Amino acid sequence: MSYVKIHRSLANHPIWTKERFTNGQAWVDLLLMAGYADRELMMGTTVVPLRQGEVLTSQVKLAKRWGWNRKTVARFLAGLQRLNMVRIRSSKGTETGFTLIGIVNWPIYQSNEKPPVALNGASDGASDGTSDYPSGGHSQEGNRKNLACDSAPAGSETSGKKPGKTPNPHVKPLIDYYHALFTGRFGSPPPINGLKSGAIAKKLLAGRTLDEAKWLVTEHLTNPPDFYEEKNLYGLEHVLASAQTLLARRAKLKGMDA
Repeated sequence: MSYVKIHRSLANHPIWTKERFTNGQAWVDLLLMAGYADRELMMGTTVVPLRQGEVLTSQVKLAKRWGWNRKTVARFLAGLQRLNMVRIRSSKGTETGFTLIGIVNWPIYQSNEKPPVALNGASDGASDGTSDYPSGGHSQEGNRKNLACDSAPAGSETSGKKPGKTPNPHVKPLIDYYHALFTGRFGSPPPINGLKSGAIAKKLLAGRTLDEAKWLVTEHLTNPPDFYEEKNLYGLEHVLASAQTLLARRAKLKGMDA
């Protein structure tokens, strides 16, 4: 069996989203949105377990994204279910209503081949700087050299810092952790700019242990707030931006368990 690998960055590329979706495009869109690993998501106050190959969404969201009406979405999903391409579970409610779509035979859409480079375009950071997918702007070698600036001993030639200033030793381990987790989820490394990422990592570590900062990275990449998930915002800067929301959500869940 052969594969054509499509990077998830396509889901936000203008060539993909600017026009009304076709049936085939909507099917591929579901594949792009499907989760890569088991996790749990919050819908209102309800915790919904999500397995590999499942999409947690709603017919209203899909109708808006695909440029369809809700009845067309319902017919399309029903057709996929009749063809045994998906399994669907729905929950109705003002706050917790959702549609859980499971891709049948999800493993056949996966491959162990070498990950591809993402499409260049708006979703690769070409315009608004909100992308989390690889672009051609920085080589991985250049990124490693930049990252070295944050991990080199103070006063060394590569540190770029004035003698006497001690760099945070957790910056590089945190960036490496983010890099590995992102690559595991999306199939290719994030577009890291070493100097910018180092500054963001320092802010994430401010007043926190390395384990606490890693928790924020893990939570954002696997269970981000709805706004970030809908727009595929998984950059390190988005981890920082969502930190307070993630911490508040954790506190709320702990309060419910108490």
